[in-house]
Amino acid sequence: MYHYTIFDDNLPMNTAKTNYIPPARNTHVLFLENFSGKPTFANILYYFAKEFFVWWYVIAPIGKIHRFSRMMLVIDDKLSISLLARTFFVPWHSDKSFVGYLVALIIRIIYLPIALSVYLTVAVAYVLLMILWFLLPFLPITMIILTLIGR
Repeated sequence: MYHYTIFDDNLPMNTAKTNYIPPARNTHVLFLENFSGKPTFANILYYFAKEFFVWWYVIAPIGKIHRFSRMMLVIDDKLSISLLARTFFVPWHSDKSFVGYLVALIIRIIYLPIALSVYLTVAVAYVLLMILWFLLPFLPITMIILTLIGR
């Protein structure tokens, strides 16, 4: 159950109105109940930064990992990698002649490396994007420091 607090200038110092917010999927609410009295700019900035980093490094990556697993499943399904690997020695379209086995083997030998390379390229690109996601909040700080150093 999520709550947020409204601070009103007309209320006494430690009084606040608390309203119920129904839980929504994939949302994160800034909790202001930890403030004693009226929030200062420093307290709001601290809690905003804390909530941002919790969302950036915990909540969002969980969603991205779920998306990654779903995307890999869809790519595997569209390219039929696991199906063709399981049925590697099965004849092509149930043609149990020598030609059916030969055609199936040739097609699978040519197709599977191409499909696996597409699958691995997407996986590596997504992992690199996740690494970039983790490093992105530090990029402005790094650029400011490099500018001050003079490089």
